[in-house]
Amino acid sequence: MKKQGLIIILCAVLCGCSTQRNTALTRSYHGLTTHYNVYFNGRESYRAGLLKINENNEDDYSTILPLYPISNHQNIGVCNTEMDLSIEKCRKSIKLHSITVKPKPNPKKANDKKYQLWLQREEFNNQMGKVWIMLGASEFYKGEFESCIGTFNYVIKHYGTEKDVIAQSQLWIARAYGELGWLYDAEEMLKKVNQDDLANKNAHLYSAISADIKLKRQTYSDVIPVIENAVKGEKRAIYKPRFYYVLGQLYVLENNKDKAIKNFKKVRSTHPTDTKLAFNTKLQLAQLQKKPQKAIKKLSRMGRNPKYQDKLDKIYGTIANIYLNQQDTNRAMAYYQLAIDSARSSSLDKGEVLLRLADLCYGRNEFVEAYPLYQEAQTIFPMDNQNYAHIEQRTHILDELANPWKTWKMQDSLQQIASYSPEKQQDIINNIIAQVKAKDRKKKEKQEREQQQAINQKNAEIQKTGGLPRVNTSKMVGTVGSQEWYFYNDNLIKNGKNLFADTWGERALEDNWRRKDKTNIPTWDDNEMNTPNDLADDSPQDVPEEQADTSDTEEFKEEYTVEYYQKQIPKTPEEMAQSNAMLRDALFDVIIILHDKAHNYPLSDELFALFLQKFPDDEKLAELYYYQFLYAKRQKNEPKAVQIKQTMVNKFPENAYTQLLIKAEKSSIFAEKEAQELYKNTFEAFQNGDYQQVITNTQIAKENYSNSPLMPRFLFINSVALAKTQGQESFTEALKQMV
Repeated sequence: MKKQGLIIILCAVLCGCSTQRNTALTRSYHGLTTHYNVYFNGRESYRAGLLKINENNEDDYSTILPLYPISNHQNIGVCNTEMDLSIEKCRKSIKLHSITVKPKPNPKKANDKKYQLWLQREEFNNQMGKVWIMLGASEFYKGEFESCIGTFNYVIKHYGTEKDVIAQSQLWIARAYGELGWLYDAEEMLKKVNQDDLANKNAHLYSAISADIKLKRQTYSDVIPVIENAVKGEKRAIYKPRFYYVLGQLYVLENNKDKAIKNFKKVRSTHPTDTKLAFNTKLQLAQLQKKPQKAIKKLSRMGRNPKYQDKLDKIYGTIANIYLNQQDTNRAMAYYQLAIDSARSSSLDKGEVLLRLADLCYGRNEFVEAYPLYQEAQTIFPMDNQNYAHIEQRTHILDELANPWKTWKMQDSLQQIASYSPEKQQDIINNIIAQVKAKDRKKKEKQEREQQQAINQKNAEIQKTGGLPRVNTSKMVGTVGSQEWYFYNDNLIKNGKNLFADTWGERALEDNWRRKDKTNIPTWDDNEMNTPNDLADDSPQDVPEEQADTSDTEEFKEEYTVEYYQKQIPKTPEEMAQSNAMLRDALFDVIIILHDKAHNYPLSDELFALFLQKFPDDEKLAELYYYQFLYAKRQKNEPKAVQIKQTMVNKFPENAYTQLLIKAEKSSIFAEKEAQELYKNTFEAFQNGDYQQVITNTQIAKENYSNSPLMPRFLFINSVALAKTQGQESFTEALKQMV
């Protein structure tokens, strides 16, 4: 009987707690169940997802960090499992515990404004606002920004009486707009937020999200006080040190070293769980020390510590930065190269030092050295990185410049060596061979070291996964033709091409591409198995078969022989003439590329003077003079332009470029006479009140003489003619366009 009684009581309670009834008991029951059961489990999964994003995040510390790791969009997807569970729990809460039935009104509270406002609610489970916010936030961290915006717009529509919920929803929408790149919309949404509506624990969010949008706009000048206000209320351990780090970076930009040091020390004092952030904070503090030599010694000790062997590229790069700040470019470049050689992976840290060294080489006109650095950096930086466009532009320029630059330098050097005695030539060649061998040894050692590191890493993964090597298939899926698919990723393709060329050299896309000599290719049946002897020359060095087994392949490289270099030195008048022709063509191409693509006018002018000295009567000079003329015109240096044009007329009167200038000048003079005649007729029509003719003539002037000094006069009388014929609005619009 007791058991039956308990069952009856339990059934009565459960029936009384149905969401179809709205009483104090049902509200209490569903509120408690939502908070301590479904919502609690969803929140734990949500927090685990945030930690996972933070752990997997790869920041580019050469730039100002975004306030939140999710702004590095490569993190999208890493926490899908956790956020899916959170979304599932939220939807379960909404389905099982949402109370939308109106309660029975209390007549005694008819004049209670607070009670009447409460009665206007659409939702009476006081925990449901938090559930909806977590649902939208989980969609946000999955990268489903449009869905997130839709969710929070729904919340705003149906939770109008809960001010804190509305304000939080507006902030989340602003964040989502920011991640989509819709910064204007984000700023407009922030204007709608009433900060007084936010609960005390959420008040800092307005400043944080405002700062996030400003950082995306790169408006660094006024963002510092906003972040300082945000960090005061930020309690989460994964974000607080990050906020301090960004403040430190911004103060470095402002050259306020004292405040930068203060904020970087605050990062350290918060004991960040992000080891990369902690490590980069150490490097920042080292760079900001007032005694550079002391900082370099400290960093050198870190470099010898086994704990930091996988971070040597960053350590040596920081030492290079310190030397660069001291204007010691040579040491800086040496340490950048050491950082590149020490890098154990193609990370953004390596990309940063590659870019810095490439820019230094480029600035010193060491284009051959800069070219492979930019190529490798381009394979590391993602396309949405702020440095990518700069790297791509430089790579395109050097793609064109590399070969003519090498040819010019080579022929110039060979001609100089040809003027030396045989003994001195021999000494130079021996020195070159020694350098080539040393470079090859260093390259071989690096390859062996990288192979061993790859083996060690693979063995570690096998041990970790219980005997099965882990394969990264994350980029092997996706829409064919998109960047998501492995074989349509431009960076990976470029990296593969560079690696192939580095190993095999330039090879044509054809059968038997491995063979340089295709005159003696063995034949076999299609069904026959290829034996090792059939492909005996299948090697990057193309070692002769009879020598391959007798000694180290390095001894047979042609570049190690004196004859290889001697046969390149021009000795006869015919060889010297051929060398001069190659030098002339290459130098001509270099000057054009430097002038037209790289816009390196000082070096272009310097090499133009060299071309003029070596080939004073060459017909190619006319084209070079033409580019000089255009540049003088752009600089508004009329005397120089006139001088260049006269030189072209005197030296190359029949050349196509000279004729082009002469015709252009005649055409310009003729056009100006036509414009003057047309304006005269237009003004007469204006005086006679023929306003339609004025409008017609002005249109003709726009189409044919838009650069004429008379154009403003055409536009003014045209605006008056429009006022007379079409009214004030047309008059006002015409004046605006004229201005």
